[in-house]
Amino acid sequence: MKVIKMPKQLTLFEDKAKNKSHVAESYTGIYGMHKYWSKKPYNIIQDFILRYTKKGEIVIDPFCGSGISITESIFTGRKAIGIDINPSAIFITKQMINKDDLKLALSFSYNEIQNYYPKDNFFHNSRINANRENHIYELFTPRNLMALSLLRDRMEKIENSDVREFFKSYLHTIYLTVFSQSF
Repeated sequence: MKVIKMPKQLTLFEDKAKNKSHVAESYTGIYGMHKYWSKKPYNIIQDFILRYTKKGEIVIDPFCGSGISITESIFTGRKAIGIDINPSAIFITKQMINKDDLKLALSFSYNEIQNYYPKDNFFHNSRINANRENHIYELFTPRNLMALSLLRDRMEKIENSDVREFFKSYLHTIYLTVFSQSF
């Protein structure tokens, strides 16, 4: 009996051929816009797409989930097919590859967006444990504060003042909703 020696399969996060260990980057830009239970690090997915496919080739993801493999395929000049049994996954992926939305998402530059968050203090109310020393921004996670900053930045760029003020009032409503749910 002849034994065939199979090469060792590389693990997902280690590549002996290039002696490179993959380190996941934080979700930013369009990848930070939503949560998905099985979201994979976009930079690692991009590395695999670049390593194992050529421009113009087709990448198929039968469990496309949050759409990272599909968007990274498109960003790197590949064609992509995404399939998923979950209608939410298909919806998210379609939103991520909408050409107008992609242009908008790619126009974001975190370095140019001023961090905005409500700096007001709470009003004092002992019945709901609200204290004058606490700040409204303490109700939000850093990720949510960045998302609010992105929204505020885009709102400030709306030329029509009536439309701009409408959206800013809606943002204020978000703050009030979070505030009322915190107590």
